[in-house]
Amino acid sequence: MLTEQQLEHIRIIEAPAEGTTAAAPRTAGLDHTDARYICFLDSDDSYQPGAVARWVKIAESRHSDMVIPWLKHSNGRVDITPVIRPGRTSNLDPIADRLVYRASVFGLQRVKTVRRLGAEFEFGTSTGEDQAFVMRLYAGAARIDYAPGEPTYVMHADATDRVSRTPSPVRTQLESALRILDRPWFEGAALELRRAFIVKVVRINMFEAVTSHLKAGTWTRDEAQGARKVLTSLLGSVPGARGSFSRADVRVIDLLLAGATDQGALRAALTERRRFASLAALLTAKPMHVLGRDAPLRFMAAAAAQTARDRLAKRRGTN
Repeated sequence: MLTEQQLEHIRIIEAPAEGTTAAAPRTAGLDHTDARYICFLDSDDSYQPGAVARWVKIAESRHSDMVIPWLKHSNGRVDITPVIRPGRTSNLDPIADRLVYRASVFGLQRVKTVRRLGAEFEFGTSTGEDQAFVMRLYAGAARIDYAPGEPTYVMHADATDRVSRTPSPVRTQLESALRILDRPWFEGAALELRRAFIVKVVRINMFEAVTSHLKAGTWTRDEAQGARKVLTSLLGSVPGARGSFSRADVRVIDLLLAGATDQGALRAALTERRRFASLAALLTAKPMHVLGRDAPLRFMAAAAAQTARDRLAKRRGTN
């Protein structure tokens, strides 16, 4: 329950009913704010008491353009993203600290930086409307800091299924990522950042989209052709992206590029890529890429270290 003093600082505005995502209300909030910082809270989620004050304190002391917090679930699980370098919590590097794996707007942003960079939410997509906003900040922000530990942002259980159980076409699910490819700021961003984004989209979003269709029994010839076109666009947008994928990933990629309709073959290939202890899931197709930052061996080692750090931070409390 808010106090009368707190209520005095609350202003309710009406956002246009445009689309099915949070792009319209988030844009309206950003357009109307005169605050130094802005945070976005989804309707299903909550902040732990003191979370925002903690992020503001970090931003004020470090002159942060962004503060990336823990993303905690109501069951106690903490996302391992971003998979940052050991020992780093301040002045993160979008490439070295793999920030593209946290392509969501949770946390704190400096309004002046958002406006200077022209970061915008994507209208006209069914999901992922905040990817372009966050990636624009990663490409241009001067200072990004991390806030591990609590208090933090909490995603509640009913927020884990925010879309229809009937999967939409692969093209629709990845539309927000595809639109980023044509943004002038993305084309001018560092090659390593663009490559990391493509690898993330394929590894996480593309494979999950295909998996959702296989589970629902909706993988058709049309879906296979649509997925082939999407994957061709993604991999063709930056050179060298294939080098970061495991041998098992490449097997899935090759099936999709061939427009495969054999659901059994796709299921088997997708299952194999998740056998993380296998050589096929750990090693890249070309030995020279095996120790790349986003290649499986190095990525999984960093993720394991991140998990250990998060557990320690949880025991110690707020950092």
